[in-house]
Amino acid sequence: EDLVLELEHLGEILANAIERKKSGERIDELLRFEQLLSEISATYINLPADEIDNAIEFGIKRVGEFLGADRCSLYQLSEDEGVFRLLFVWFKKGFEVPKSYYMKPNSILTTESLGYLSDNWLKGEIVQITRPDDLPADAHKFKKLLFDLKAKSHLSIPFSIGGTVVGALVLTAVQDYRIWPDRLVQRTRLLGEVFANALKRKQIELNLQNAFSEIKQLKDRIEADYDYLRDEIKLEHNFEEIVGQSE
Repeated sequence: EDLVLELEHLGEILANAIERKKSGERIDELLRFEQLLSEISATYINLPADEIDNAIEFGIKRVGEFLGADRCSLYQLSEDEGVFRLLFVWFKKGFEVPKSYYMKPNSILTTESLGYLSDNWLKGEIVQITRPDDLPADAHKFKKLLFDLKAKSHLSIPFSIGGTVVGALVLTAVQDYRIWPDRLVQRTRLLGEVFANALKRKQIELNLQNAFSEIKQLKDRIEADYDYLRDEIKLEHNFEEIVGQSE
């Protein structure tokens, strides 16, 4: 009986040791991910508009690698068109993309074609699927999409600006089934907002540049019209002083 008690006690010690180790690993993973978020976020401070796209491409690559995905992509919602536009996509080295599925940047997916996925994105809800068969019956379009991609696991995180959903960050696992820890998933939403704000700033700067360009064109046209009118007035003023043989 004493031996049994000692073994039970030893088992408790081992179980506690294992749990402490797992807790330490989770904390270490979270700290490393927080560092990654901090590094990526700091990248956009005073970053010129023409360098934002490259920074986002590098950012989704690092996130995809950290979270063990085979594919990581960023979609932006175009409300007036009712579509999600693929802005950036990263593939793990060695990952073969099915030719029937390959999508280039600026490809679009309508909210209707996405169905279940789009419905959740627009409500700001994270979609995490370990296996396609885990999907509900009303998600048949999305399930077909996963099978076409030969995806085993899926994670998509919609992000917002000012309470309005503007896009989604999507991770796909093809080689192995994945369960992404909730503590990392929630923090990844923040990264999507960083990308969204960077894209918004880029668009604002491009709009300003276009506005300045239009103003300059207008200024040049007004100056040209002014010079033309000045020459016309000068010609009319001196008309009677012209000496010549022609009537």
